[in-house]
Amino acid sequence: MQTSRTVAVMAVIVGVAWLWPSAPQVTVNIPLPTAPKTAESPAAAEVPPLRAPSLAAAECHTLSAISGMITDGSGTPVAGARIEQDGKTLGATSSDGRFDLTGNFTGTDVRVRAEGYLAWAVAPPWCRTRWEMEVVLRPVSAIRGIVLLEGEPLQGVSIDVINDRDEAVILPATRESGRCHVNHAEFPLTVLAQHPQYGEAEIRMTSGGEVVLELNPDRVLRGMVTDDKGHPVTAFRLEVRTLEMEPVLTVAVNDSVDGTFVVGPLGPDMVLVTATVPGTSLSATLEAEGTTAEDAQGINLVLEDSVVVLGTAVLDTGALVGGAPVRVRGDGNSRDAVTGEDGSFVVMFPRQAAVSLCMGHPDDAGEHCMCVRPEGQDEVRVRLELPRVPAHGAAQLDPCTGQPRRLLHMVQLDFEGDVLTAEALKTLEL
Repeated sequence: MQTSRTVAVMAVIVGVAWLWPSAPQVTVNIPLPTAPKTAESPAAAEVPPLRAPSLAAAECHTLSAISGMITDGSGTPVAGARIEQDGKTLGATSSDGRFDLTGNFTGTDVRVRAEGYLAWAVAPPWCRTRWEMEVVLRPVSAIRGIVLLEGEPLQGVSIDVINDRDEAVILPATRESGRCHVNHAEFPLTVLAQHPQYGEAEIRMTSGGEVVLELNPDRVLRGMVTDDKGHPVTAFRLEVRTLEMEPVLTVAVNDSVDGTFVVGPLGPDMVLVTATVPGTSLSATLEAEGTTAEDAQGINLVLEDSVVVLGTAVLDTGALVGGAPVRVRGDGNSRDAVTGEDGSFVVMFPRQAAVSLCMGHPDDAGEHCMCVRPEGQDEVRVRLELPRVPAHGAAQLDPCTGQPRRLLHMVQLDFEGDVLTAEALKTLEL
């Protein structure tokens, strides 16, 4: 009977082990059948209770130092990248892309943000006091843009996105909001905005993000050319230059019924407009600026019998003088010009017996003058020699009449301690 009970106990134990394979492995020593225990040996019948192995609790330390390197996909350090946790900025990377932070970093995910890149986030490690990070940021591939005209959104603008292989993505024309977007773009690239009336604007981008493209309306110059009696001139030539005498455009008008003209496009700066009639000495010159208004009042160029003064400015050493101011004056009229890099200048002036030609020294407020007498010529060529040593002042006598010139000297006065200093700025002839 004792043997049958022992076998039954063994069967129960084996069955439990087979039905519960995930249970921890436990070794049980089963005594072999022996003679019944006597009262003299009760300790032999005692079996100690089974206990599961105990796990010692792990001790974790607080993360107190984070450092690392932030780069982009090409390995270039990303400067100014912000390291954030729980919505607070912990620090930023230096110019070499590194950062070193200390504190009590017990919050949630640590995030890295940089302009033009996708945000990066990761949970801080457990049970570590220091953490060295190496983060590679991916550039934002989306572009969000708006096209403005004088600060207001502009519709009807075509947008081209062109990469460095000259592959272009053509976007639909902007709507009333003036906005455009590209979800995936290959950088670097150029965003080009074009409008049939207001010109174009472009911007270079090396990463995604927001972009503002501002168009400036093309300006035109409107006006009329007449003779000294007010009659319209139907055929003439227009030359537009900057105030520094740089050419902007030249237009030949051959069939203007009423003498009117519209030329452009022009920038926002003032320009010098000269009208001439080929084969004659008639000319007119005015300062003007372009306009975008279709009903804007134009300029009126009144042609007069003129003389062209062609000159060259040199030092007494023979060196050409560029950037020197030139003024031609006579009978209440004056014309200004600036010498080019080769020392040359052109001034068109109403015909008269004599005009004074004065040129400022480029290195000083000094001035040198001469008298020009056309004597019936349509063109007068002059060579103006400036002394190597500036005159340190304007010529006091008119070179043609010998009379004192009415000059206005402009100076700047400054106090240096108790001393009053004066710096000559320029001289105007009244």
